[in-house]
This record gives sequence, C-alpha cells and structure tokens, in this order.
Amino acid sequence: MNLMQPPSSLTTAIFNGLAARANQILRNLLLLVALPTICASFVSAQSAPDVAVESAKKPAEPPTHSALTAQLFQQLLIAEMQVISNEPGPGFQLILDAARRTANEVLFERAIEIALSEGSGEFAVQAVRAWKLTLPKSRKANQQHLLILGLLDRVTDMGELLRLEITSAPADQRAQTVLSTPSYFGRVKDAAAAQKVIEESLTPWTLKPDTAGPSWAVIASVRANSGKMDSAVEAIQSGFKSDPKSIHVANVAAAMARATARVDPLVIEFLSGSPNAEVHTSFTRALISGQRYAQAQNQALRLTQAHPDASAGWLILSALQQQNGELDNTDASARKYLALVEPSEGRTTTVATEKANLAGQHQAYLTLAQVAEKRKDFVAAQSWLAKIGDSSDLASVTLRRASILAQQGKLNEARELIRSQPVRDKADERSKLMAEVSLLREAKVFDEAYSMLQSVAKQFGIDADLHFELAMVAEKREDLAAMETHLRAVIDAKPTDASAYNALGYAFADRNIRLSEGKALIKQAIKLSPDDAYIKDSLGWVEFRMGRFDIALGILQAAFAEKRDAEIAAHLGEVLWQLGRKDEARITWQQGKLLNRDNESLLQTLKRFGVVLP
Repeated sequence: MNLMQPPSSLTTAIFNGLAARANQILRNLLLLVALPTICASFVSAQSAPDVAVESAKKPAEPPTHSALTAQLFQQLLIAEMQVISNEPGPGFQLILDAARRTANEVLFERAIEIALSEGSGEFAVQAVRAWKLTLPKSRKANQQHLLILGLLDRVTDMGELLRLEITSAPADQRAQTVLSTPSYFGRVKDAAAAQKVIEESLTPWTLKPDTAGPSWAVIASVRANSGKMDSAVEAIQSGFKSDPKSIHVANVAAAMARATARVDPLVIEFLSGSPNAEVHTSFTRALISGQRYAQAQNQALRLTQAHPDASAGWLILSALQQQNGELDNTDASARKYLALVEPSEGRTTTVATEKANLAGQHQAYLTLAQVAEKRKDFVAAQSWLAKIGDSSDLASVTLRRASILAQQGKLNEARELIRSQPVRDKADERSKLMAEVSLLREAKVFDEAYSMLQSVAKQFGIDADLHFELAMVAEKREDLAAMETHLRAVIDAKPTDASAYNALGYAFADRNIRLSEGKALIKQAIKLSPDDAYIKDSLGWVEFRMGRFDIALGILQAAFAEKRDAEIAAHLGEVLWQLGRKDEARITWQQGKLLNRDNESLLQTLKRFGVVLP
C-alpha cells in the first residue's frame, strides 16, 4: 500500500464527512507522540524574559524534534479514518505496525483499544504480545496482558503474568501491587479458578514482612467472595499473626463481619492495639448490614468514644439510637454530627468529603425531624425538614412532611401534598401512589389503602413487594384469607426471603390458630435470617402460644436484649406475667413504653391485663 495516498476504498466524500473527527483524533495523537517537544517549547517560552541575557552568551542548542514524521502522521491518519469508517481491521494493523516501529506505548494501547472495541480478543492478545516483544521490560504491557486475559476468561494463563507483575514492581510499590491483584479477575466467571491462581501467586509473598499483611488480606477477600468463610477467617488469623497491625487485614476482617461473627474478636483486638476510625467505622457498618444491631450500637458507642472527632461515628450512632427509640440520645448524636461537619474557617476538605458531608447533613436533619415528630413537636419537625435542600431525597422529605400533616389531623392536605409532586416516569408515579398508601396506613384508613394498592397492581402490574404490601393491609382489615394468599405469593416469588414466612407464621401465632404450621413457617424464616431479632420474637411468641412458657421466655429475653423494641417488650412482659413474675413484667412494659408509647401491641397488652403505667 502506498501510504502517501488514501486507500481507494475511502472516497473523497468520506474524507470530507469525517474530517472533523479525524482532526480531533490526530490532535490527540500529536499531543501524545510529541509531548516532550511541546513541553520543552512551552517551558522555554515562559522563562525567556528571565534568561534572555544568559541565553545570548551560550551557543544555540539543536532543537528537539518530535518522533511524528510526515510518513507516520499520514499512516496514523489513514488508520484512524479506516477505524471510524467501519474498517477497523486494516486500521488496527496500521497502528500496530506504527507502534512496533516507534516502540510507542500509546500506539500499542490504541491498537488494543480498537481490537477490544470490535470484540476481537485475539487481536488484542496479538497487540499486547507485540508490545512485550518490542518493550520486554514494560510493566504496563504486562498489566494490559493480564487485563485482556481476564476479559477473555483465560484464567490459567494469568498465573505466570501475575507473578511477574508482583516481582517486577519496585519495592515501595509491591504491597499496593499485591492489593490490586483481584482487579485483573473482575470479569472472570470461574471464581474457584481465579482464587487458585491468586493464592498460588501470593503465597510466597505471605512470608515477606512488607507483603505478608496485604497478601493475606487479598487471600481472605477472595475466599470470602467465593463463600468459603471458614477458610477466609483462617486467612485473617494468619494475616494478623504475620502482622498484628496490618490495616489491610483489618479492613477485610471488618467487612467480613457482615457475614460471620467469627471475625469480631479479631477486629476488636486489632482496634484495642491500633485504634483506627476507618476500620472501626467499616466494622460498625458491617454489623448493621448483618442485622446485628446490638453489637453495632455497642461498637458505634466505642467508636465515638475513641474518635470523638470522627463525624461518621456520630451519624451511625444516631441512626441506631433512633431505631431503638432513644429519642434524647438520637437528638444529641445527630446534633454532634452536624457540629463536626459544619464548615469552619481553616478547615479544608476534598470535593468527595464535602459531598459525603452534605448527604450526612440531610440524613441528620431528617433524623432530627423524626425525633421532633415523635415528640409531637411538629413545628420543630417542619423546621428541620426545611433545612434539607432540593438536591436531597425529595420523596423522603415530602413523605415526612405529609406524615406530619396527617398526624395533625390534616389527612386530605397531606394527600394533596403527595399528589402535587412532579413525576418523571412511571416509577415516580408508582412511588407517589405508594407514598399515599403509606399515609392511609398510618391514619388507619385500611379499606381505602387496600383499594389503592389494588389499583396500583392493575396499573403497574403486581410483584412480590406489592403482594407483601397488600398482605400487611389485608391483615389490618382482618382479612386473613387475602393476607395468606398474598404472602404465599411472596414465598413463591422469593423463596429465600424470610419476611413472608415470618409474617404469616406470626399472624397464625398472634391469632392462636394453626400453631404448628405457624411455627414451621417461623423456623424457616429463622433458617434464612438467623440473626433477626424480630423473627426470634415471633418464635418466642409461637412457643408461648403453644404453652412452652420457659422456652418462650429464653427466646424473648434474648430477642429483647438484641433489639430494644416495644412490641418485643409487650410479648416478653406477657410471658413474665403468666409465669407469675408480675413486677418484672411491669418493668419490661415500662421499658417498652419508653421506647414507643404509641405501640399498638403494647397498648393492647396493658389494656388486657388492666395495667396502668406512669
């Protein structure tokens, strides 16, 4: 091919139509290939006024020339025009040829980019192999080779390259190189094969002082991601044994707390010797994700004590305290968070931190509004909501404002507020209707709420979530048959979701009917979500209904210790009362009243037993 002439397949019309795009591509290539010359010229021009006299005394230096010759320029032009004219094959070959001849890594990367964009993994491998032959010491080429093999799911070919990547890394970058190894396997389908390659490559580095912690951290992480929690915990133990202060091992262990409690003592021991706010925060959040709320609140308290200036701890603590009905503590923690993130003179923050702080402020304002709402201080609640800007979750804020209006007896005004909100699509429209249903449920207008839910089902189609909502409202309407139908539909659609099993089993237990069936449903829910205190409460309640008071007592005491909730307090108090421990029952009910004086189950229980609490 004569590179000085456009190929015959590219007509003048195509050249004219694609000229702007080609010029932009070439400008980019020019900058990349000729960057040293351009930078040198810029620096020289900027400093000329200050060194003019000195320059005149020195002999002129020969100019620095770009590697971009006229022939190379024309070759790259033709290649890029072919790519954008849907002839990527010839364009790829031209760019790869230019890359070989100039030993230019930018051009090798461009060749790979073209190959991958066309879905040709083999061409990408061809390009990266040519790169490595041309520049055998290039780490970037080896990294690209790993990424390409990962995309192609060729795991067995990655081990040697991975070991080379770690070995060739400078000593001061080796730990970070180890930590980045899983990134090459992100698209790999065979997790077991990936785990094997990673472990075989990293095992020698677990014996080196500077890479032991990072290596064990990665090994633990890939084991955990493969569902091998026991061996993942063993890796954490080995990591801490090799390096008791390894922040990398600690971070992985903290994240694993979501799935297993076996790492708890390891993380706690690390924090006792090496207090670290980031690890402590991650650990607390993992406990919340694992629904271990009592442990999470304990760690949140420790976090705020050990790091009182770490704002995230106070925000997490306020959310947990709110969930437990601790209004005064919630108020104090949320205000502490706001004080810590309030902009002040001399405090510098990154854009990411500012964004996180803004989101946190909105959460704190919403929390304080809810606290005020619980206290029936609706003016204060609206005042806190007014501080939340338009950039926050408008739907949540609007729902809270509407709820406040409804609690003041202004249900119609509240519904109108919901209806007045703009919608962008069908999802927004459905969300608005569901928000209105929520208002009706809070106001105990159950028949209309059920009717609206049926309309939503007709308009948008029914799914498991909508079946569950219909079941909950049907239960309030005392339509047990409809409730069971909807919950059975949820179980069919989501057989691994504990909520429907628990709801149906509890409904049977609460009505003292079909107790054996109810217990079986609750036991299945416990199997699916063993740490859920509310499901434990259901199990204790069905045991009580079946006359097993002592068994029920132990289960309910454990549930209440884990989750301070007014409804659990109502059940525990009733068991204590039936066992003749009436003083303990009154104390328990009083604790429940402090948590939520409006809890319907607690109020009905006190009424049945004729108990009046201060």
